[in-house]
Amino acid sequence: MIEFSDVSFTYPYSGAAALRNISLSIDEGIYLLLGENGAGKTTFLHLAASLLLPSSGCVTINGSDSRARKPSTLRSVFFTADDTEMPADTISTLARLHGRVFYPRFDSAMLDENLAAFGINPSIPLSSMSLGQRKKAIAAYALALRADILLLDEPANGLDIGSRDILRSLMARCVEPGQTVIVSTHTTADLQPLFDGIIMLRQSNLLFCNTTAHIASRLGFGIYNIPPREALFTMNDIGRFRSIVPADPLSPSEIDIHLLYSSMYSPESRNILNIINT
Repeated sequence: MIEFSDVSFTYPYSGAAALRNISLSIDEGIYLLLGENGAGKTTFLHLAASLLLPSSGCVTINGSDSRARKPSTLRSVFFTADDTEMPADTISTLARLHGRVFYPRFDSAMLDENLAAFGINPSIPLSSMSLGQRKKAIAAYALALRADILLLDEPANGLDIGSRDILRSLMARCVEPGQTVIVSTHTTADLQPLFDGIIMLRQSNLLFCNTTAHIASRLGFGIYNIPPREALFTMNDIGRFRSIVPADPLSPSEIDIHLLYSSMYSPESRNILNIINT
């Protein structure tokens, strides 16, 4: 579990506030982290991984204050940035010197299966791989660590369509009950069926952190020939209209993440947020 209690972070040299007064609690499941460029998503992930410490407030990871940086806490978290550089030449070496040493639940058989699914040879130097191949190798490795908390920044970036399908399949198979996974991505459609919750930041502030079940119980999403009278927000989409409406308890709909995201930058955002956050 990750808890942010009134957390703010300001970069010391620029004085820019990356996050302001964030309070939330994230339990087990796979969460999507949304926000525009510069909203604070990467800073959020660094704080959740104890790579940054809050300027004010408290980040608690599995009950321990991140400032303590306890070994037991650090080995329960793994973070992959969009531009991650691994401290080993090959995945085989990384597994031997890192995974088996620092992560008690590391599963070498799972790693082999994940790499095979992506068609990755674990003995090939990472430096000789293309961006997409490196991303696949690192994703395969990250999932096999079986860390309590897994933080993934743009894991599908650089992957072709087939590889994104494989990534979704591996995440569905490898993520277990009790694990918390936060995925920051702009390519939401590839992993949408997996998300148990959504966190959204805007301009360094938290808009909402809710389960997908809760959001679906409050809002409905549909495609219409004419915008419905009860629409809370509508986008014109080449001759048809995608609208957010009050949820119908008898006919829940799948969340349209793109539409929900767009609504948060509209004049209707305050009304929609009031509905989501109650």
